[in-house]
Amino acid sequence: MDSPTVRESSTQDGLAPDLPTKVHGLVLRELTIMDAEAYYKLLDSNRGHLTRLGDYQAEGNATSAWVREHLSTASGAACAMASD
Repeated sequence: MDSPTVRESSTQDGLAPDLPTKVHGLVLRELTIMDAEAYYKLLDSNRGHLTRLGDYQAEGNATSAWVREHLSTASGAACAMASD
């Protein structure tokens, strides 16, 4: 399995560089609006877990519109692990 493409510079696209991990093929990267559908599906399938202890209420109540807005603003930056 090849490693995912790693962004080394944030100067051209305004995104933080990808962070490699010790796990082969796994990187931590900033989510973008292009990730909105997958991120919403992840939040939707984990609502109970996200809000169980009272934290992550916004994410637990997220709509697909909220996710798109959240990922399209600089203050809403989120990260995810990506693998091939």
